[in-house]
Amino acid sequence: MTLKELSGLTGIPYQTLLGWNSSKGDYRKSLVRFLKDADRSALIKYFGHKERVETNNERHRQTPSSHNRNNS
Repeated sequence: MTLKELSGLTGIPYQTLLGWNSSKGDYRKSLVRFLKDADRSALIKYFGHKERVETNNERHRQTPSSHNRNNS
């Protein structure tokens, strides 16, 4: 899997993955290698679910502030 594909599946910015992949001998390079070698369906399942949760949390955070603006 390419870094571009990995970025699209995980939501991790491509430039971040590129920097991690260029790291010399630290955990970031190992993490990128692990993610690149991971099963695509597992990444979709994990990161797809996580994106939905974050989206729902963002909606909940935005709702009170939008109510405050409407009441002003």
